[in-house]
Amino acid sequence: MASSKYQDLVDTATRLFAQYGYTAVGIDRIIAEAGVAKMTLYKHFASKQDLIVAVLKQRDQQFMQSLQTYVLQYTELDLQIKAIFDWHQQWFQQADFYGCMFINASAEFHQAQATIQTINQAHKQGITDWLHSLLTPTYVEQAAAIAQQLSLLLDGAIVSTQITPKSDAILIAYQTAKFLLAYKNQKFNQNHPS
Repeated sequence: MASSKYQDLVDTATRLFAQYGYTAVGIDRIIAEAGVAKMTLYKHFASKQDLIVAVLKQRDQQFMQSLQTYVLQYTELDLQIKAIFDWHQQWFQQADFYGCMFINASAEFHQAQATIQTINQAHKQGITDWLHSLLTPTYVEQAAAIAQQLSLLLDGAIVSTQITPKSDAILIAYQTAKFLLAYKNQKFNQNHPS
């Protein structure tokens, strides 16, 4: 179990990085707001990059757990798909919505920080893989492509909402997802008549 000082640092850094960005927030601000000494920070993290890695790993866990818990209360796929978009809409409406920490990290660090980019890519792939697992029983060989398409719709809605708060981006993304799934169902039925 992580120490309370470690957790204070990660939680404070998460809040500050989400709101202000990774490069704009310095170590001194993090330790001041976390109420810890600089030596305590360096006891737990060798560098700011190590702290960013810890923040992103924690965010990935929290994000996936929250999303999956919300969605898996439903057993029918169409309700699960709707729940995915509903969950995102609720996230977008929170006062502390500043976009996706992984998209923001990719924008700030590009390929300069390979470790951070690897975590960002793993997070996005984890979402796509989870969607694939939900879709596979119904869509079988189409599940991988549909999962990628839904992931792109979600990422687009995240960025659109970050740029234009209170937009209908997630509703438009959900409507597009419904059209996509209806089209896939129609194509499947045409290719596999009963």
